[in-house]
Amino acid sequence: MRVKPSGCVNRRHLLRRAALAAALGAVAPAVRADDTPASGGWHKFSKQVAGYRDRDTGGPESCGMCHYFLDPDQCVIVEGPISPRGWCNYGATTG
Repeated sequence: MRVKPSGCVNRRHLLRRAALAAALGAVAPAVRADDTPASGGWHKFSKQVAGYRDRDTGGPESCGMCHYFLDPDQCVIVEGPISPRGWCNYGATTG
């Protein structure tokens, strides 16, 4: 039986941590230092910070197809009413 030296990290453990870090990075929207979180609960970005555009696209990258969209005109991460045909930098399609 091999004995590992103390402080040695095995490859499986390292790969699991790398996969977890990549998954968390892909899910969480980037937060800039000048963004201030709302008091209590989930932080909502202003439309300006999110790069929200109220444009008439209706494509697969529109707000209405995003998993953050709440019918009829709300978003989990962007403040204020939004259009289902809008678009922002944090959009995440449900497909």
